[in-house]
Amino acid sequence: MLLDVIMPGMNGHQVLRQLKACPASREIRVIMISAVDEVESVVRGIELGADDYLLKPFNPVILGTMSAPVLRRNVCVTRRPTTAKKSSARGAAPTDWLQAILPPSAVAELKGDHNEVKPRRLE
Repeated sequence: MLLDVIMPGMNGHQVLRQLKACPASREIRVIMISAVDEVESVVRGIELGADDYLLKPFNPVILGTMSAPVLRRNVCVTRRPTTAKKSSARGAAPTDWLQAILPPSAVAELKGDHNEVKPRRLE
């Protein structure tokens, strides 16, 4: 999840606190993105459970580089124990990674014979 600090109604730190307090959402990986460059805001985000903090304006290449280790941690957390043993012994297959972060319909589309997949928002 990419989470901004400054939002209407509830700020990103409040959202993060609620995510990490709920067992159903505790394991969601969060990268905070914000124009707030105060050290206190960065430290607070990390202490509340954010995996990383990126300042705006941000470079998409840096975001991609930061996201890779966060997604790897997510795969380890969401994988069933029996699958985790097999994956750690041989390395996770790219399809395993996709299945850990995308709904089955999106994985099927990506694995299909299409030369192009149109971008769209997935919940």
